Amino acid sequence: IHKPPWNYVTYDINGKFLEDNGGRDITLMDVLSTQLNFKHESVDPAKFGIRRTRGSKFDSNQSFPGIIGALHKRHDDFHFYLVSFFSIPFYANSLNSLEDLNNQMSFTKTENSMSLGVVGGSSSYGIISTGGGIYKKIWNKMQNQELYSLDSVIQGLEKVMVDPKFAVFAGRQKLLFDTIRLGGEKVFHLNDFPFFVKYKCVAFRNGSPLQEMFNHVILQLHAGGIIDKITRVNMILIYV
Repeated sequence: IHKPPWNYVTYDINGKFLEDNGGRDITLMDVLSTQLNFKHESVDPAKFGIRRTRGSKFDSNQSFPGIIGALHKRHDDFHFYLVSFFSIPFYANSLNSLEDLNNQMSFTKTENSMSLGVVGGSSSYGIISTGGGIYKKIWNKMQNQELYSLDSVIQGLEKVMVDPKFAVFAGRQKLLFDTIRLGGEKVFHLNDFPFFVKYKCVAFRNGSPLQEMFNHVILQLHAGGIIDKITRVNMILIYV
């Protein structure tokens, strides 16, 4: 299991030390390993010369960088991800879906229109910039903003704190942790449901004999609300 670079670290937040020891994904893997009778180990991809990104298109030399590239080279078996967006509840009806966000954005900046930022080069950026449907509509509107490509999630959250018409699209757990670092956990609004929990993804090589078993168990965990429960319990343990 490839951990994001902000996992397995200790944060000093105003003199209070918080430890993040893997959280939701490790708990889910514990459940899966019990059901399917296998062992798992967490590693830092950087120690193996693999980029700490989930992956991108092929390089000019036809190598595939990032963690998905580790699957391509048989260095790895599977990994996960989850994404959401943050804003300050400026509107009477808070934004809780991509449709809500798109409806509040416009091609020409107005006094009441929303803007959206995403960290450049991140998986979230890739989803927005290359996606179709609602993602394409949002991306086209973002192109007319003065700022949409962020250097970091923190930069985006600092922008949100001074501009209630700005939102940040990024990993849900990362957003929650960074709001505590900024002291704004009671100010920000996080959309009600994570966008991608329906395909809390386990990526395999084609033809892997594990695919069918994992698909069956993960769909059961999702349908039974277990994935959502593990996520919420983990948030409470870390952030309360």
